[in-house]
Amino acid sequence: MKIDLKVSDLHLNIVAGAMSVATMFGLVTARWISDRYGRRNMIVVAGAMYFVGPLVMGFARNYAVFLVGQVIANLGAGFASMIAPIIGNQVANLTSYYFSKHRPSREWRWMLDTEAVPSVLLVFGIFALPKSPQWLVMRGRLRDAKRILAKTSRSEEEAALRFADIKKAAGIPEEFDDDVYTIADRDTGVWRDILHPTWSMVHMLLCAVGIRVVQRACGMDTLALFSPKVLEIKLASPRPSGSFLQIWCLT
Repeated sequence: MKIDLKVSDLHLNIVAGAMSVATMFGLVTARWISDRYGRRNMIVVAGAMYFVGPLVMGFARNYAVFLVGQVIANLGAGFASMIAPIIGNQVANLTSYYFSKHRPSREWRWMLDTEAVPSVLLVFGIFALPKSPQWLVMRGRLRDAKRILAKTSRSEEEAALRFADIKKAAGIPEEFDDDVYTIADRDTGVWRDILHPTWSMVHMLLCAVGIRVVQRACGMDTLALFSPKVLEIKLASPRPSGSFLQIWCLT
């Protein structure tokens, strides 16, 4: 890739930074988009970005186009991480290893282009899933929520119990039994809870932010990005340190 696109290590570092920024932006906006348009539609959008981004990167003829494709793909990653987390590092590593052996001249392009295949399966598979009853109730579509709960529950009693719990969580009166309920926009309430939080909200925020900080502080993204480079340097040296490789693999 460095040869084809004529890029330096600095350019690769910018790509790594753009990955984090795009993913963060996707995480921030995913909640609002999923609440307004539904989790299923959000997954379709994420799948489309997963499809377009790798293709743009794989067919890129210059660094700028590659960077745009990277941003698109990681926006999709942010959406998917918020809505439906998917882990595929092992599959990615095996795919990269295969193409490094069979397509040595353009392996990085093939590696990126094949990322579009799972996204196609995701987009087509998601249409077979029903819409979330919770989201339907939040939008006031009680009749549609009842119908889906009847299909996904083992009995009518279970469906009725789940429906009552969802109504209670959404703030709908228990005695309300019509098919449609008008729910006011909750965005103002959400921002009020964030700007003037209760102690329970503070505890939840500390847990969420703390876990994320610990995940980032351990350097997992850096390890994943630069471990091939470090291993390549060490293995290329006249006498690679066995203890170093053992510690690195354990890490």
